[in-house]
Amino acid sequence: MNSSALRGSVVVIASALAVAVIAGGAFLLTRTAGAPATGRADTVLARAAVFADPVPLAQAAPAAFRTVPATLPDGRAFSPQAFLDDDTILVTTESSFEKTDAFLAYDLADGRVRKIAEVHTPGTATIFAADITAGHGHIAWWTARRAAGAEIVEVWTVPATGGEPALRGAVSVTNRMERRVTGLSLTPDTLAFSVGNAGVFQAPLATGQARTVPGTAGQHVLSWPWIGSPGLLRHDAAAFQKLRNVQTGEVRDAADGYACGLNRCVPEKGGQVTARNGTPDRVLPFEAVGKRLFRDRFAFGTDRTLGLLMADLDTGRVLDLGVRPDAKGTLFASDPKPDGRMLTYRIKAGEQIVIDLAAIR
Repeated sequence: MNSSALRGSVVVIASALAVAVIAGGAFLLTRTAGAPATGRADTVLARAAVFADPVPLAQAAPAAFRTVPATLPDGRAFSPQAFLDDDTILVTTESSFEKTDAFLAYDLADGRVRKIAEVHTPGTATIFAADITAGHGHIAWWTARRAAGAEIVEVWTVPATGGEPALRGAVSVTNRMERRVTGLSLTPDTLAFSVGNAGVFQAPLATGQARTVPGTAGQHVLSWPWIGSPGLLRHDAAAFQKLRNVQTGEVRDAADGYACGLNRCVPEKGGQVTARNGTPDRVLPFEAVGKRLFRDRFAFGTDRTLGLLMADLDTGRVLDLGVRPDAKGTLFASDPKPDGRMLTYRIKAGEQIVIDLAAIR
C-alpha cells in the first residue's frame, strides 16, 4: 500500500448527501453539503450566523495566495509540502507514483531550487514518505515497512539545510489500522508524534531516538505539548474531547463537539461552534468537512455552486477557494498540510496554488 490514502480529499456535492474522503482514509457523511453557503439562506442556523457572504480568498487575503508552476525548470513535476520560511517552501519530487525521492527548497520569489536530501524507499515499504512537515530548521516524515509478520512504523528527520535522513523512531505494530503516525510536531526543542494507540513519543529536535512518554497509551498528539483523546482515527466520537499539556499538566475537556482544536469545537451537524468549555462562539454557515479545525481557526465546507469554502472563525469571513465541482458534482482538493500552515490545490493546468494560512489576517 502506498500513501495515497493519507493525502488528498474527494468531496461529492451533487446530492443532499456528500461523501468526503479525508486524510487517513476516513469517510465522512455530510447531509447538507449542497446547501447555499450564505448568511442569508432560509434556515434558522444560517439566519443566526454572523458570517459574511463568501468572498474569493485571493481578494480577501492576497498575501496568503501564491501560485507556482506544476513543474520545475528541468521539467520534473513537484509537490509543495510545507513552508521553510515566509518565502521558501519545501517541495518533493517522485520516482514513481507517490514515491518521494527528493526534498527540495523552492524560492517563491524567483523559482530557484536547492536540493536538500534524497529519500530512499526500501522494497519492503508499505507506506511511502507521508505527512511531510517542516519547522525550526528541520524536516520530518514517516514511513512503514513489512518485517517478520508485523509492520514497522518509522519516523525520520533531516536538517532543512541538507544532509542525510536520520531514523528517529521505530514502532512495531501488528494491527494494520494502527500503522499511522499522527500529530508529527517540530518545536524549537522537540520532535514529538503519536503512533496508533501505542502512545506518544518524544525526542530532542536535532538528534537522538524518540522514547515513549510514560502514561500516554491511547493518547494522541494534537499540537505539542498538547495530547489527548479520542484521536483522529476514531470515527464514533468527537476528536480530542480531552486534552492535557504534558509540560504543565493543564487539562482542557471539551463540550460535545465534532472537530476540536485547542480552544474550539465544531459540532458534527454544523451550526453552533463552541469554546472547549461550552461557551457559544460563531454559527457555521455549513457543515464542517473533516475531523479537525486548522490553526484552531479554519473550518471547511462545501457549496453546490462555489465548491470548497473555508470559514474563518476569528474574523467571521467565508473564503471561496475557487475549487469548483466538475460536471458530476465532484470536487478534488487536499487537506491542509501537516504543518497546519500550507494548503495546496490545482485549478488550472500547469499551475499549483499555495495558500499560507498563517498569512490570513
